[in-house]
Formats: sequence, structure tokens, C-alpha cells
Amino acid sequence: MLDPTAAVKITIRPGCRSVAKPIAPGQSGTLAIALMGAEHLDVNKVDVSSLRFHGGTPLGTSITDVDGDGKPDLLVTFDMANVKLDSKATAARLTGWLKSSQNFIGEDKIRVVPSLAEEDPSCR
Repeated sequence: MLDPTAAVKITIRPGCRSVAKPIAPGQSGTLAIALMGAEHLDVNKVDVSSLRFHGGTPLGTSITDVDGDGKPDLLVTFDMANVKLDSKATAARLTGWLKSSQNFIGEDKIRVVPSLAEEDPSCR
């Protein structure tokens, strides 16, 4: 029997002060997403090859405490050129599996923009 899909917390563009994070799908550049570690989620147990973000696969990963809570978080970098989102999308999802085969989904608020050039520097 498979475990139900686990809900996890993600932060798109950690450090971006905007509530709805700007994303320019299909454009050049990279996009960082933090998968937040928690009591119920040890990010060391994530199968990084399973991570997907709207058509994108990870360029790289690192483990660091992004939010300063003392728990390790998984920072994942994606190539924005491979991300596919509808121009009206208001949320985006990171999906993946733990090494135990349990799948998970995390979601964050976004705004689809044609370019990041006009965005707050903390969100680029």
C-alpha cells in the first residue's frame, strides 16, 4: 500500500520579499526553490533525481538552513528555460519522492512575468 502524498513547505526564490514570487517561464536564467526541512521531513532523504518543477529538472542541489530555524533545507536550482507555466498561474508546485518512495508536493504563490528585469532585485 502506498503512503498518501505528503504536503511539504517550499519557498520559491528564498529572500524575495514579494508574497507572489515572480517567474519568467521559458526565459534564460535560473530559479532557486527551497524545500523546507521539518520534524516530518528530513531533506537528506529526498531522492533529488525525482524533483520536478513544471517541466524542469534540477540543475543542482545543496543542503543549507535557508530560514534559520536550525533544520536543514534543500535548496534546488532549476533552469527557467525549461519551466512551463500558464500565464495566468498564481501558484506553482515542486513534486518529488523520498528515498522511501513516499511522494510529496509543495506549493508557493507566484506571478508569471515576461521578464525579471523590472522586478525587485531580491526576486531575480
